[in-house]
Amino acid sequence: MSLTPSSPAPRRFSISNFNTRPKVLFSAAVPLVLMLIIGAVAEINLAKMHRTQGWVDHTQKVLSKADAIVASAVDMETGLRGYLLAGEESFLDPYKSGANKAFGDLADLRATVSDNPPQVARLQEVEATLRQWQTELAEREIELRRRIGDPMPKQDMSATLETNDSADPVMGQLQTSNNVATMDDIVKLVAEGRGKVYFDEFRRLMSEFKSIEQELMVSRQAANNATREMTVVTIIAVLIFALVASLATAFVVGSDIGNSIKTLTGLMNRLADGDNTVVITGQDRRDEVGDMARATEVFKQNAIRVAKLNHEQEEASRKMAELAAEREKAAQREVELARQKEEDDRKAAEDREQMMRELGEAFGQVVEAAIDGEFSNRVDAKFTDQILNDLAGNINNLMGAVDRGLTVTGKVLEKVADGDLTQRMEGDFRGAFAVLQDNTNSMIESLKSLVGDITTSGGTLAGSSAELRDTANTLSRQAEQNAASLEETAAALEELSTSIKQVSGNVSNASQNAKTARDTAQSSGKIAADAAEAMTRISEASKEIAQVVSVINEIAFQINLLALNAGVEAARAGEAGNGFSVVAAEVRQLAQRASEAAKEIDGVINRSDDAVSEGVSKVSDAQASLFAIAESVVSISKGVDEISTAISQQVIGINEITTAVSQVDQNTQKQAAAFEEVTAASAVLANEAESLQQSTRRFSTGAQIAVMPSRKAPMASLAHAPRKAVAAGGGRPVADSSWDEF
Repeated sequence: MSLTPSSPAPRRFSISNFNTRPKVLFSAAVPLVLMLIIGAVAEINLAKMHRTQGWVDHTQKVLSKADAIVASAVDMETGLRGYLLAGEESFLDPYKSGANKAFGDLADLRATVSDNPPQVARLQEVEATLRQWQTELAEREIELRRRIGDPMPKQDMSATLETNDSADPVMGQLQTSNNVATMDDIVKLVAEGRGKVYFDEFRRLMSEFKSIEQELMVSRQAANNATREMTVVTIIAVLIFALVASLATAFVVGSDIGNSIKTLTGLMNRLADGDNTVVITGQDRRDEVGDMARATEVFKQNAIRVAKLNHEQEEASRKMAELAAEREKAAQREVELARQKEEDDRKAAEDREQMMRELGEAFGQVVEAAIDGEFSNRVDAKFTDQILNDLAGNINNLMGAVDRGLTVTGKVLEKVADGDLTQRMEGDFRGAFAVLQDNTNSMIESLKSLVGDITTSGGTLAGSSAELRDTANTLSRQAEQNAASLEETAAALEELSTSIKQVSGNVSNASQNAKTARDTAQSSGKIAADAAEAMTRISEASKEIAQVVSVINEIAFQINLLALNAGVEAARAGEAGNGFSVVAAEVRQLAQRASEAAKEIDGVINRSDDAVSEGVSKVSDAQASLFAIAESVVSISKGVDEISTAISQQVIGINEITTAVSQVDQNTQKQAAAFEEVTAASAVLANEAESLQQSTRRFSTGAQIAVMPSRKAPMASLAHAPRKAVAAGGGRPVADSSWDEF
């Protein structure tokens, strides 16, 4: 019988075809790979969150720049209005500085949103609208006001108008009276409402631009929150999968090694009991268990060989006994020698059988302990056969290497699980356990780097949240300041309404004086026949009429100024003030007519004085003149009544303006409430960032992790108090105008 073990079957893919070292490496590599996947997913999502937060900051800067553009345009409109009222070049400073800043900010804002072509196109349209208002209206109004400040005869102006009529519709519509340009031309030009058309379009475009940017900011914040939630869920899911995969891998590898060794131990025990018919399984394996199975097969073949030798020895003994019987005396010595040899062989066989039994029992104890997870047991038995001693020593070395590697790895992983990332797997390991040592240390380094990155990102997120909260607080305070300015505007309108009511009372007094003058003139005409008394009474009446004419001239001058201011305010009111603007123009015309009538009355009085000096012959002419004076006074009385009616309508218009300002105040309050909601949302985001930092503080990395402090956004420019403009000719403050004002 051949003693050579059977050749192993062809290699096929099975866990039993791998040595113990690849199996252990595979068990350690599975959780390491999954931890690397966790790190990669966390890094990708954190980078995505950082980019999204950058876009949110970008949108906030865009909105701040858009507000600055609107404020600059308001400065342009305020400076233009102040210059049109006062006519002083210093009032154009806000207009010029606002133009430079507005167009400069528009260019910067286009560069900022260059990644969004529709927004760039919208900004180009805004700039075109603002420049069109500046070139086609504002500059022409400034030129017209300069001409009013330095009157030009109508004949000299005609040549200029004829030159500009075809290219400039504003200058082509210029109206003049008394051969010079007047403030009436400014009022008429403003009453056309052309400035409101431009600024309505400007406001619409800027509102669309800001609405789109605000929608982008909201969507980016929502995406940031979704990414954060997905990162947490992904990390938890992969950690659970890593735990399950590690346990499954350890179970499969441990079961394969333990069951194989247990089976082989049972076969060795049967072989030690003398059962040489046992079939040694596992010889086709390519791992250490296969080597042990093939070695056991060698022991089996040796046992069979020993049994055969024993049988041959028994046959030889029998034959020698027969020969001894025949030649007892001659072969006694040889029989004794044979008997001694037989005894030695038997004893040797018994000793070998006992050693095999002890070896099997020792192997069984070590393997059973290893199956239960205890790798500290060793084969303590000593044999006279060096081959068996070498086999026991190899088993002890194998168990020692496995026990040491698993013990050190378990202690390190236990401390890592407790949050101590400063631990490392120390010691001199070789082979698979050296690779396990390197992989475990690399895994701890990767986890340490991951925890540091998460902590740093959490600090960055907390800082950005603080910036968002500070910005929302600043904008909320600005909205409250705007509401206070609107309240001041309402108070100013209340004062203006009171002043107009006082003017209405003065006009009523003037109407009563005109009626008195009319009665006096009629009485003077009836007694004109009495020359001496008539001349005296005519002289006295002429003096009284001169005083009344002086009063009427003063009233007409004041009404002219009030109508001019009312026309400007009606232009500021936009569509709601169109009717009020027409009434103001009519009042100015009536005031001019009253002034002209007063001049005519003054001429009549002068002629009456001449008539008195000429004598009774001119009494009849004086009587006719008195009748003419009476008719003129009646006309003046009617004009004053119309002025009173127009002023009453002005009071109604101012009440409507007050209502509109109240509505704007309510909208401002709603805006302040919305900013408070943004502040609350930013506080929630800051709390979430703090929770993320608290979660990472349980890990000890041996180094201080830098956390970025929150940075406050430079929002001082947004929090300044609203400026107040002072109307020309008065000391009353005028609130900042909206786009409907001009």
